[in-house]
Amino acid sequence: MKKFEFFLKNILLRILLIISSLFGKKQNNNEVFSKILFIRLNKIGDALVTTPLLHRIKQNLNCKSYILADKKNRIVYDNNPDIDRIIIFNKGIKGFLEVIRYIKKEGIQTVVDLHDDVSTTVSFLIALSGVKNKFGLEKENKTIYTKTVGRLDPANSHVVVRLLEILKLFDIEPDSNDAKIYFTIDAADKKIANNFIHKNFAKNKKIIGVNISSGSKARFWGISRFRKLLEYLQKYDVNLLLLSSPEDVKLAEEISNGTIKIFFSKQ
Repeated sequence: MKKFEFFLKNILLRILLIISSLFGKKQNNNEVFSKILFIRLNKIGDALVTTPLLHRIKQNLNCKSYILADKKNRIVYDNNPDIDRIIIFNKGIKGFLEVIRYIKKEGIQTVVDLHDDVSTTVSFLIALSGVKNKFGLEKENKTIYTKTVGRLDPANSHVVVRLLEILKLFDIEPDSNDAKIYFTIDAADKKIANNFIHKNFAKNKKIIGVNISSGSKARFWGISRFRKLLEYLQKYDVNLLLLSSPEDVKLAEEISNGTIKIFFSKQ
């Protein structure tokens, strides 16, 4: 079923791109940047790499910044001072229409695609948003944007640097010093972490955390590999900590075998 949905989405995207190319891109000479909607769905890592760009935009433009995020990555934006409002994208036609209505209600003038690759869902959202300014990296779906900037070669550039190129669309020149990840920890969460550390670890020792959870099970290294990594790290005079998602706690326990402390979020 999912394969069929993916196939159908790609067919519809192709049709959308053809229509967009026939009508051509409308260039806006009088661009307004008082309300900007940035779009970045998917996982936490996907959101973190957007924070340098969001920070520089907020620093340089007197704008209200909106972010269309996913339930899985909103934690990155929750306490970010560079974001004024977070909108959670709910999958399905209903969620899609909710976003379109919200864009019109708020009077957003500019929408920015923060995806490094083509997202069918995001392409449809941007194309049908009715927004004057549609910005993004130059990709296969470039005809849906009013302005694009060249996408740097992924083989020779980090995704943070590639996304910072979008600054040029706002007449802001990227700088290598901009490539800093921003993540603000909630005070309550910070207190929980500090209490856990003080309770379980000796002072004056560095802590090395090993995260076993990722966005996909296909990325899991395997129990034996993680054990070998921990054995290697135990050669150093450090505290070791296993980090995992609630779903992977049993795997963490098997890796630890009662020898390494485990921390996981209960959310």
